[in-house]
Amino acid sequence: MSNEDLVRQFLATAEKFYGVLPPVRATFEVQEVSGELHAEWDKERNHVTIRIQQGWDDYQRKGRLAHESFHVFSPATLSEATYLDEGLAALLAKHCLNYLPFPDQAKYCEALSLVERLIATCPKSIRKLIGRGSRIALVSASDIVAACNKFPPSDADLLVRKFYA
Repeated sequence: MSNEDLVRQFLATAEKFYGVLPPVRATFEVQEVSGELHAEWDKERNHVTIRIQQGWDDYQRKGRLAHESFHVFSPATLSEATYLDEGLAALLAKHCLNYLPFPDQAKYCEALSLVERLIATCPKSIRKLIGRGSRIALVSASDIVAACNKFPPSDADLLVRKFYA
């Protein structure tokens, strides 16, 4: 299956898993490169370029594509991306393939843990947040608390931190 077909499959899974349509319908492409590995959103073109490592084994390739597919589902520039964005991306990869961040990727592990705590506290909170119709990168701590009033505000603050700051 091509990289693009896999991303389309993961996007369909994201819609079912999160229970909502994507807040933005972005176009995308996948590039296999050496070096920078991420999804980059061009706001002007509403286009996401997913960059993954050349030569990865099938499991790594699919796992990374599952993760990066979330960034097509709800795009963000690198300067906008939050722990909530990256946590939901890691959760999608975990859901699709049991693909987890490596233990030495502390920020990704923390983001995933925070998102899983939010969902454990309020199972429908992510549906509420995405269902607002705006990108996840624009969610505020008060939005999270409004979607899940049992979730600690201090943890909501942690989720909305900039991931690449």
